[in-house]
Amino acid sequence: MLIEELEVAEEDGAHLIALLQELALPINRFFETTMVMSEVEDVRYARLSLMAAASQQLLSVGDLSVIVIEG
Repeated sequence: MLIEELEVAEEDGAHLIALLQELALPINRFFETTMVMSEVEDVRYARLSLMAAASQQLLSVGDLSVIVIEG
């Protein structure tokens, strides 16, 4: 799944939610397998930068805190 797909989905809320749900597994896997706050400064900086970039991309589609998925 590409971030460009999220931009295309901007008009279609249900499609957007489905695309965002696809991100749950890889995001969870990243945090389960990666020590973001590494003791190695360069590694820590790179991982924090990756998280910031991903966050900016996700926030570019809108305020995700207002989405409620029932069921």
